[in-house]
Amino acid sequence: MSMWPKRLLLLCCGFFLLWGCGEQSEQGARPLLVKPPPSEQVLRGARLYRDYCAYCHGEKGNGKGLNTPYLPKLPRDYTDGAYMREKSDQDLYEAIAQGGRGVSLSPLMPPYDQTLRPWEIWDLVAFLRTLAPQAPRKESESPFSFPQREPSPLPGPYSLSSRGLPR
Repeated sequence: MSMWPKRLLLLCCGFFLLWGCGEQSEQGARPLLVKPPPSEQVLRGARLYRDYCAYCHGEKGNGKGLNTPYLPKLPRDYTDGAYMREKSDQDLYEAIAQGGRGVSLSPLMPPYDQTLRPWEIWDLVAFLRTLAPQAPRKESESPFSFPQREPSPLPGPYSLSSRGLPR
């Protein structure tokens, strides 16, 4: 038997297969909308928020935490898009670092500049931005000007303690 009819049949099948692939169904034409996973920075900020902020600001950032009934003034609602649109990342950073008193807000919010490292505060800011996603930050700023991670200590007997002394 000759190879010519088999080749012609294969060529015709391939042509019809490719011809059918050229059409897009209405469903296939729509882009698939998938929310990207949170960044490492946002995940670190979420852990810090849970440990330091959620007691007053609430698990969802809506200002309804466990301590809220005992506070004379309600904590900030970070899910409020109008408020979050007005605040730059630098504004949020300073409020966390200096505390409420440092930025002329509630004196009950403690300053965290001695508790958290600068990049941890930036991690918190990144997480706060996810609580009101409809509120992008102000355009006039350059976000996250601090390094994101602390350098790893040297291994072994050369490791340094927090005060720079050998262990």
